[in-house]
Amino acid sequence: MATVQDFRSENRGGFHGPTVVLLFLVTATVSLPVGFRFYPPDPAVAACKKTDDALKKQGVKKSERLSKPEPKATYPSKLGLLLELLREFQ
Repeated sequence: MATVQDFRSENRGGFHGPTVVLLFLVTATVSLPVGFRFYPPDPAVAACKKTDDALKKQGVKKSERLSKPEPKATYPSKLGLLLELLREFQ
């Protein structure tokens, strides 16, 4: 099973579940899913975002906050997953 993440909503609570990247073939008469990938978020980027959000709340300037960590190949972006799906579909 893919990684499970927290999805929070102020007015609806939240739930745990995976993020899925889908590729659809759309024509004038029908729409069909032709591929999907599970998106595993990078824990280092998620932790950095959490820290960055806390610093924003405290009023720390952007120039004084830490920069985002470099993305790792083991955690592809959603765009990277979509491009992989497109290459496979061709």
